[in-house]
Amino acid sequence: MTSQATASQIATARWRSYRRRRVRRELLVRGAWVAAFVIAWYFQRLWLLLFVFGGSFVYIVLNQDRILYGKIARQQRRYVENPENQRSPTEWTVPFESVRLKTEDGITIIAWLLTQPDFDLQRKVPTILCMHGNSGNMGRGLAQYASMFHNLGVNLLLLEYRGYGESEGEPSEEGLILDAKAALSFLYSNPTIDREQIFVFGQSLGGAVAASVAASTGDDDAYAARIRGVVLENTFLSISAMAERVFLPLRLVPDKFMRPFLRSQWRTCDAVARIRAPILFLSGLHDHMVGPEQMKELYRIAKKRRWKRLQKNKSEGDYGRVERKNKGETVSMTNDSVDERAESDEKGSADTDIPQREWFVTFEAKHSDLYLRETAKYFTTIQKFLNCVTRPSFSAAGSQL
Repeated sequence: MTSQATASQIATARWRSYRRRRVRRELLVRGAWVAAFVIAWYFQRLWLLLFVFGGSFVYIVLNQDRILYGKIARQQRRYVENPENQRSPTEWTVPFESVRLKTEDGITIIAWLLTQPDFDLQRKVPTILCMHGNSGNMGRGLAQYASMFHNLGVNLLLLEYRGYGESEGEPSEEGLILDAKAALSFLYSNPTIDREQIFVFGQSLGGAVAASVAASTGDDDAYAARIRGVVLENTFLSISAMAERVFLPLRLVPDKFMRPFLRSQWRTCDAVARIRAPILFLSGLHDHMVGPEQMKELYRIAKKRRWKRLQKNKSEGDYGRVERKNKGETVSMTNDSVDERAESDEKGSADTDIPQREWFVTFEAKHSDLYLRETAKYFTTIQKFLNCVTRPSFSAAGSQL
């Protein structure tokens, strides 16, 4: 109990220190822009400053797809062109099957199915649909996915978006969601795995895709209703929030004005509020690309979900329980990285009869190296999350960390 309290205090202190640094940086940036306007006005060159701002805004609007999805999506289309250890799961002694999936709009995409070699184990353990970020193809994440496969003892389906790797088409928001739905359809119809234990995992852009496909739409929940849990790693609130972070002057533009100019919205903040499944947030405190403040806001949004209204009946399963005893052992999921205000919000708004369904865990890491910086904590956290939301049989079948 004391160690948990100490860890919570350390995490709270780290988060407060980051927020202070963030506030100072925000004040410096805004002060610099105010000074620039004052200087331009004094020297009667305000028109030049506005011209530069307008030109930059037009450039971003015209090239937003290339900036978001990257020209890397059109490079290294063949996996054999990837660097060593990024070409095939066999380089990591992982058995796999390359599958070709057809999306609803007729695009053929590639996916790699990594299943446990023991057939009986393969049909008992969870299967995780993994979606990578916007940079490079799925081969670039093989080191991490192979570590997940061996350390967690789960099955994985690695999804290659349209326009990436050897998949057809061009990337877009609607298209990537269709790709994820095609992957889920494949898993839901696969008799070689446990179709009741499907998780989705996304990093950065992949987290936005995962949240979108797991969000309840009200009229068509064929995909979201069967998802057992969601793991989001260093994911952003929305494209407009990321645009403001990348191009600082856009912070002066109201969000409602900027939205009509964005072809891809990726409003993860809206999608998270409609997810029925439990959610695990993994955030790097030194992530300078997305920033931990966006992940923290997603967590706060998730905590406000109204589960009494969303859960139709108890047949959906009580798989958000914080503690459960399995063969004499207690599997618990702690949330050491939540600051005091978040804890007080939870106590004030959550109902006592509703189990915890969201967790926020921080790491001393950057955007894409969480599993490298704190390997043991990273996989232990995911393992505990899986144990919390799956049936007890998995605790006996899964790997011991």
